[in-house]
Amino acid sequence: MWRSRRNTTDRDALSLVVHGPEFRNGELLVLNPDIFPEIQLHDLVEISQPERIHPRLVLSVESLAPVRGKLQVSVAKDIAAQFGLEGFRSVTVRRVNQSDVSVDFVELSFKDQFLSRADIWRFKVTMLGQCVYVGKTVECLGIRSQVDAILANNTQVECGVIGDATKIVVRSRSSRLFWLVQMSTEMWEFAPDGEIYYEKLLNRLLRILIEKWSESSVSHSVTVIAFSRSFYDANQFPEGFDPRQAPFSDPRRQGFGPGCGAPGINMANGYGPTIHVDPVTGRYYEDFYKVVVMNFTGPDWSRLLLLLKKEFASYYEMHRWRTPEQISSAQYEILQCPKAVDTKMHPEDANGIAKTRQPTHDDCEFADTYVKWTKLPFGVPSRAKDGNILEAINVTLNVLDKHYMDRDLSRTGQGIVMMTAGCSIFNVNKKLAEITEQRMMDNGVGMDMISLSTPPLHVVPLFIYNSIPPPQKTVMSSSQPNILRTLSFDEVSGST
Repeated sequence: MWRSRRNTTDRDALSLVVHGPEFRNGELLVLNPDIFPEIQLHDLVEISQPERIHPRLVLSVESLAPVRGKLQVSVAKDIAAQFGLEGFRSVTVRRVNQSDVSVDFVELSFKDQFLSRADIWRFKVTMLGQCVYVGKTVECLGIRSQVDAILANNTQVECGVIGDATKIVVRSRSSRLFWLVQMSTEMWEFAPDGEIYYEKLLNRLLRILIEKWSESSVSHSVTVIAFSRSFYDANQFPEGFDPRQAPFSDPRRQGFGPGCGAPGINMANGYGPTIHVDPVTGRYYEDFYKVVVMNFTGPDWSRLLLLLKKEFASYYEMHRWRTPEQISSAQYEILQCPKAVDTKMHPEDANGIAKTRQPTHDDCEFADTYVKWTKLPFGVPSRAKDGNILEAINVTLNVLDKHYMDRDLSRTGQGIVMMTAGCSIFNVNKKLAEITEQRMMDNGVGMDMISLSTPPLHVVPLFIYNSIPPPQKTVMSSSQPNILRTLSFDEVSGST
């Protein structure tokens, strides 16, 4: 697993001493320069105990100060314990070339810091030639990071040297994440293994993820948004209802609940339904977005599962779901509210200030029409393929558009994770898909999609475009979107 050719100078049968962090200012390796006259500063040496099997240890010589007493080789206690070296046993010390111990990949992680792309590039350049091992804390240019994994020749190793060909992977343990959970009808259906999909999401996927986060001591900022789409029947509404015409098309002219309908005041409180019409099918629909938790940073990540369980238990009731067989008629009243006209008089006084007067009843016009909903409509939840995934992504992008303003200097990285129970086939608007893709490219934001269902036998995710050209003929086309970084399917065995 390592390159075997070495240009070495061997020293056998040397006694190993283990020292604590207080010895020689916490140096990891101390060599007696009288025993190693050919060793120079920053040389790489390999330390091993031939009679024992242990991971290979390579360290850099950082000091050649004189040593008192009979000390020959001394290694820090933590390093010796990690690599299985025992004190007061004979060891072999060999000098090796950097090319023989260079590694292919090094994975570094950091937290509670903000790093720009330029900072990460300078950090990688500074790391060239350094000897690292798994668990080592590296501090360069004021950036503090930890080595999580090292790979050489497709094999995980414990230590090595970062060379010119080494790929350095930098991961943030304090990112800003947005979880988009699609609350479609599939979430309440049974999987082939007999488990409900939302239970699979909570008890398998998220539970395993949270356990890994707890082990890694991450401090991500997580915002969970549940979204869904409900369809309505046209016969649910009284005659004359048209969501494309005012006042039904304006949420500011609708109201529901206490405080709505008081005489003589603006009765619209914005709590009425915001209903749209699908341009292809002509169906009435309404989109819902619920922020379950915002900027949750732990460390008790199990509380996140509890909040999601409560949301799944009450989501259908809060968002007025019904079965297709049920009939639920909506009721409303069309009212008018007096609108005050401009009472400012254009003539000005001697000081140049426009004269004003108090409004009276004669100054009001009954021109504003409002809708007072007395009974809200109940809708049928959509399937995953007919959901509002692009709209939900754009809601998140509205937050990330100005990420450079009022930046949180304790976080690096931002991402979107879509969780759905569908098979990643969606009916979307082509123009909206193009706008979404362009916005994500402009902001440098990627999205990962996790599907809880069984993967289909064709390429996914798949966007199906429905458009209506001038002859009023529906045309369908499909393409694979470029807005996804990865797509994974949750296996029945529980692995993610």
